[in-house]
Amino acid sequence: MKKKILIVDDEDQNREILAEVFEDNYDIAEACSGEDGLAKYLEFNPDVILLDIMMPGMDGRKVLETIRKMELEKGIFQGSGVPIVMLTAHSGPWFESFELGCTEYIMKPFEAAKLVAQVESVLENSKYKAGEGS
Repeated sequence: MKKKILIVDDEDQNREILAEVFEDNYDIAEACSGEDGLAKYLEFNPDVILLDIMMPGMDGRKVLETIRKMELEKGIFQGSGVPIVMLTAHSGPWFESFELGCTEYIMKPFEAAKLVAQVESVLENSKYKAGEGS
C-alpha cells in the first residue's frame, strides 16, 4: 500500500509540480488553502504533509499549529505526530516553524531528487502511523 502525501499550497503550479514529483510512488491529495488543508488532513489521513507557509487566510504556520493542537487532544505528543515538511520561498524566521512542531523546512526552489530524498528520510525516521490515535 502506498504512503499518502497531502500537498497544501495556494499556488496551482506548485501543487502540480509537487504532485508530479511524488505521484508514481505515493497517493496524493491536494489542498489550495490552509482551511482546505485541515479538512483534507482529517479525511485523507496522510503519512506526511508538504505545507506551504505563505498562503492567504490561514497560513502554513497556523495550519501546523492547529494540527499539533489536534494531535495533542488525541494524545499524540510532539515528535510522534504526522510529519510536516514546511515549504517556502521566503527566508523568514524558520525557527518559528520548528518551535510549532514542523519536521523539516525546505526552501523553494528545490531540486526534485533532493526533495524526494528528504521526504523519504522524514518518513523513514517517523514514529507516526497514519490512522492511529484518530
